[in-house]
Amino acid sequence: MMQYLFFTVVGALALTALWYIFIKAPQARSRQLEPWARKRGLTFHPPVSLGSHTTGLETSTLQGMVQGIPVTLRSSRLVNSRRAGINGTAELMLRAIAPSPVSFSVTLAPGSARGAIPTGDPAFDANVSIQSDNPRAALAWLNPQLRAAVYALVANGEPLVCAYAGGETTLRFGAPVFEETQLDRLLALAVAAAYARLG
Repeated sequence: MMQYLFFTVVGALALTALWYIFIKAPQARSRQLEPWARKRGLTFHPPVSLGSHTTGLETSTLQGMVQGIPVTLRSSRLVNSRRAGINGTAELMLRAIAPSPVSFSVTLAPGSARGAIPTGDPAFDANVSIQSDNPRAALAWLNPQLRAAVYALVANGEPLVCAYAGGETTLRFGAPVFEETQLDRLLALAVAAAYARLG
């Protein structure tokens, strides 16, 4: 009898822990953006549930003005059939203050890599590798303030991919964003990117 009670209690605790880790905690994280957005004057749109036993992306959206720049941030988590968040992405869209007719894409990844484009900033080049289809434009865009904002974000290990065309800038980060520190770094990057000049 005691053995039966022991395994019943242990099983119930294990199920509770799994439910909290894989279901309750991710749901709570998705709502953490709301007070953060309110403090910064942004509009928060919570994710729409896909329903039970459905796999796909659930996306939270933040929209508003940051230092005079219109910004849209989407943070998506890929949920499985047990409603647990397993991975996802974040995408930040903004307009440049001084748009340029050039276009480029650039990948900024943590660490140095063979074939990376040097910026002439030894500390940055030792910690962030750059690949681009238009190196000249990418280097003009990566001014010191922007390099600092990029490094603060990619230092945690996730690459950042940027696409620029006609003043429209899209920044993609390979992880969902729920923490205030990450969000603040993304907004700092948005401001630096919006004011970056390409010539």
